[in-house]
Amino acid sequence: EIDVYLSENRDRFEEELKELLRIPSVSTESRFAGEVLRCAEWLAGHLSNAGLETVEVLQTDGHPVVYAEHKAHVECPTVLIYGHYDVQPADPEDLWTTPAFEPDVRDGRVYARGSEDDKGQVHMHVKALEAKLRSSAGLPVNVKLVIEGEEEIGSEHLEIFLQNHRKRLSCDAVMISDTAASRIWRSACEVRTAISTPAVTAARFGTRRTPSPRSSLAWRTSTVAWPFPAFTTA
Repeated sequence: EIDVYLSENRDRFEEELKELLRIPSVSTESRFAGEVLRCAEWLAGHLSNAGLETVEVLQTDGHPVVYAEHKAHVECPTVLIYGHYDVQPADPEDLWTTPAFEPDVRDGRVYARGSEDDKGQVHMHVKALEAKLRSSAGLPVNVKLVIEGEEEIGSEHLEIFLQNHRKRLSCDAVMISDTAASRIWRSACEVRTAISTPAVTAARFGTRRTPSPRSSLAWRTSTVAWPFPAFTTA
C-alpha cells in the first residue's frame, strides 16, 4: 500500500518540493528574515499535514527551529532526524542557467538553490513520513525532527537550543539529513527501508576535540554510548 501511495502522490510531492525551493530562505542576509520564517512555517504546515502529532516552530535568538515528533509506541526506539531549511544566497546570479529560486527540471534533476542542500533531503523525509503515516504501514519507531534555519551561517544558536531542549530531544539514534544524493528521490526508498527495519549504521560526526553542530547534536541528544547508532541518507 505504501508503494501505491507514493506512486499516486509523486506529482504532488514534486510540486510541493518546487514550492519549498521557491522560498528564498537565505539565512546570511537580514533582508530575507521574513522569508526564512515563512519557510519554517511552510515546513511546519506540511509536517502537520503529514500526520505528525506534535509540530512547533521554536524561536531562537536567530532563525527558528522547526521541531516535530510522532510517537509510535513508548517501547519503540526513537530516531531523531536533523536537517536545515536555510540556503546560501543566489550570488553570483549570472552563473545560473535558470533563476536560483525558480526550480527547473532537466534530465530528471531539479535545479534550484537548496535542492540538494538541504531542502531536497528534508522534503524527502517529510514525504516519506507522510507515506508511512497516511498509508496503513505506520511507523515502527518513534520519530523526532530538528530542522534548523542557521546551518549556512554556522548553526550559531543550535548549541544553546540543544542545551535548552536536551531532555525533549533524547533519542536512541540520530539521522543526519544533510548529505549528498545523486538523485533527490533516490533516497526516499533508503529512508523507507531505514525506518522499516531495526538495523542502524554506525557513523562518525566530528570528534570530541573539534565538534561540529552535527556532532554536538548527536552528543547532546543520543541516549546510547559512543559510538552511537546513526542513519545517513547517502
